[in-house]
Amino acid sequence: DMVVANFFLNVFDREKMTALLGHLAKLCKTKGRFVIGDFCPTHGNWVNRAVQNTYWFTAASAFFAIAGNAIHEIYNYEPLLEKHGFKIKEQVDFALMGRTFYRALLAEN
Repeated sequence: DMVVANFFLNVFDREKMTALLGHLAKLCKTKGRFVIGDFCPTHGNWVNRAVQNTYWFTAASAFFAIAGNAIHEIYNYEPLLEKHGFKIKEQVDFALMGRTFYRALLAEN
């Protein structure tokens, strides 16, 4: 089976997000797949990290103003998935304006 959380977990504060991720992980059967599409954790030199953070906090502020979503740092899902017994099988980064802003992860347990 497969669980997909595409731009879903980032609407919650860290505590709720980790609880939801744990619940979703439990829904995966043995040898199940977990797909997460979301904003890419910051990386690269300080300019790239600053651009990524500015982009994220602009989006997060808009999401907060429109829907009351939590404002937080960009989540790094890889270690959270691994904590629940998943292994990252594939990672695809997507660029916007020459910078990587989005990431899709495919993990299996």
